[in-house]
Amino acid sequence: MNSDIKTRLRKEYETPSTCTTHLALTLVQLIFALMHTLANPSLKHIPSFAFCTLRLAIALPFLYMFGRLEKPTQTKDISWKQRFWFVPMGTFLGIAYLLVFVCNERSGAIAVASVQPLMPVCTALLSFAFGLERMCFLKAFGCLLGFAGTVLAVRAHRIFDEVGPSVEDVLLLLLQTCSYSFYVVMVVKATKSGMKNYGMTFLFRSTLFAWTWIFFAGGLKQIFIDIDWENEVPAYAWGGVLFSGFGSAVIAHGINSWAITRVNGVLPTVYSGVQVAFTVLFGLTFLDESLEAIQFAGIAITVVGVYCVARSRAEEREEIISSATTETTTETTPTANAERQKDEQRNNHGQQRDDVEELVELVVTVPDAVPHRPSLDL
Repeated sequence: MNSDIKTRLRKEYETPSTCTTHLALTLVQLIFALMHTLANPSLKHIPSFAFCTLRLAIALPFLYMFGRLEKPTQTKDISWKQRFWFVPMGTFLGIAYLLVFVCNERSGAIAVASVQPLMPVCTALLSFAFGLERMCFLKAFGCLLGFAGTVLAVRAHRIFDEVGPSVEDVLLLLLQTCSYSFYVVMVVKATKSGMKNYGMTFLFRSTLFAWTWIFFAGGLKQIFIDIDWENEVPAYAWGGVLFSGFGSAVIAHGINSWAITRVNGVLPTVYSGVQVAFTVLFGLTFLDESLEAIQFAGIAITVVGVYCVARSRAEEREEIISSATTETTTETTPTANAERQKDEQRNNHGQQRDDVEELVELVVTVPDAVPHRPSLDL
């Protein structure tokens, strides 16, 4: 009996059914939504700099472990010159880490969740600007829908109304998503320089740099001076920190890394809408937040835009892989020079395919701005 159960579980792990993968992706988005919801009341007692500092301190040992698991697959060591990549990476990633909680504290859990689907859209635009991918009509249309939907979702059109959000709040929400997108693009650029299978290594070292500047920029003062830990911090606030550090950064990302290696690359991105739905439900039920009809429409428009961008990317990847396969299987009798040119073309196709796959891996929407590597199954 026990042997049959173990066999079934192993089979479901290696080749999961459609139901299992959908349940896994739903669970991931549920955990992300719970992080937003639990962090919101906790931030009333533990300010954002201190909250983010403690949360990253919990996550860093696990990120280090993931990086060590990746080391046997790496083709070369990082040079001293390449180590400077971690400064801009850690800067932008730290901004994204921090603003998740700053925006939650200022605008609420629903507002923070509403802008997370915009990350793939921002990444697509930045990748096009840096020459990492092309911009077709479907992708451009998806980007336009994504930004239009986000404007409605965060009520940016009402910044001049007395009851609307402030300009600062809207800019911080957009900066949070754009900062993570800058980090993703830098990881892809670094990967193109020859540093393959360094996703979690980049993440750990960038996070370590981010933790350092966040700690000295505000975490140190808030943790050791501003907060009265004995009288002002209830147990549920500590629970919010622990859940954000372990539940989101470790459990959710472990499940997500396992799931996205076994489903269509478009599906996890579209599932970001499920995260928003859970957060809206929890925010309305437990946090006494509100949601206008136009915000709901904006969220729906954003998810449609994200789907268009993801579908366009999937088609580009299939086209590149198909082209590379055609080049490989074409039977010719070339001269030595022609053979060398063919090898160069094949290498270029392989590089393009790797670049697209790297983007697909990294641009799966991650609401607390912790990317993941699908190659690492927990």
